[in-house]
Amino acid sequence: MKHLINWRLAIAGLALATFGLTACGGNDTKSSDSTSANDALSEITIDKQWARTSPAGTTTGAAYMTLTSSTDDALIGVSVDSSIAESVELHEMVMMSTDSSMSGDMNNDMGNGMDHSSMSDHNMSGEMKMQQVMMIELPAGKTVKLKPGGLHVMFINLAKPLQTGETITLTLTFQNSGDVVIDVPVQEDAP
Repeated sequence: MKHLINWRLAIAGLALATFGLTACGGNDTKSSDSTSANDALSEITIDKQWARTSPAGTTTGAAYMTLTSSTDDALIGVSVDSSIAESVELHEMVMMSTDSSMSGDMNNDMGNGMDHSSMSDHNMSGEMKMQQVMMIELPAGKTVKLKPGGLHVMFINLAKPLQTGETITLTLTFQNSGDVVIDVPVQEDAP
């Protein structure tokens, strides 16, 4: 009978040891999966970042950069310390349409023999307008440039004008990759 009890204790002990090793092994597997997920955060490449020096008395500023993601992602937000600006937004420059203003010009020019068949090609006034965007799509493997006259980061109500030689810390928020903190040098021209 003692022999049977020793076998039961031995089997129970072996089962507990196996369970313990399995549990530890399971945690190791989860750790490597977590590392994998964290590696996805580093798939965003940001370079050539810079902010333009502000003229004296200016209350707005802009920052530019190139963004590349190895997987589909999107830049969905940006923030900056309040000592730099009251707020910061993603913006784009778009050409203003002049369809309503062109009709008056077209009527004035109708009697002048002007060919209006090509007017559809010239329905823009040449004036640029800035507007906020809620996200900037980052297709996998394609570089997206934030540059003057296009997509950019807009500083609103600057605490003081941006000075050449300063560095601004921005936090970029990506839809899939989370937050990425970058340093942005202030300079006169693009790097």
